[in-house]
Amino acid sequence: MSSQEDRELLDKLYSYHLALVSNSGLTQDSFKSTQKSARDNFEELTASMRPWAGRNAQERLGQEKEQLAADWKYYFGWDMTDKKKVAEYAEKRNEAAKEYAEAGTRKVSERFEGAAKMLDTRERVRQRRARAYRNSRK
Repeated sequence: MSSQEDRELLDKLYSYHLALVSNSGLTQDSFKSTQKSARDNFEELTASMRPWAGRNAQERLGQEKEQLAADWKYYFGWDMTDKKKVAEYAEKRNEAAKEYAEAGTRKVSERFEGAAKMLDTRERVRQRRARAYRNSRK
C-alpha cells in the first residue's frame, strides 16, 4: 500500500518537474537542475514500477553487462575481458572479412571474364561467318 502511495507521489512530483521544465521563465542553470531532478525522479518512478530492472541506470546497465559477459563466455568459450583473446578474435574477424571481400571480387572478376570470353567467341563466330559468306560469293 505504501509503495502504491510512493509511486503516486513520484508521479505527481514528476509532473511538477515537467511543468517547471516547460516554464520559459527559468534561467539556464535552474532549467538544467530541474531537468536533472526530473530525470532522476523519472528513474525512481520507473524503478518503483519495475523493481527487477534495478534502481538506477548504473544498476540496470551493470546487470546487462554481467549478462552479456556471461552469454559471451557461454557461446564463445572465453572471457571478453581477456585482451589477448579479444585481439585474436579481432584479427580472425578482420581476416574473415578480407577473405569475404576477396571472394566477392573473384566472383565479379570471373563473371567479367566469362562475359569477355563470350564476346570474344561471338566476334570469332561473326568473322568466320563473314569469311564463309565472302567465300561463297566468289
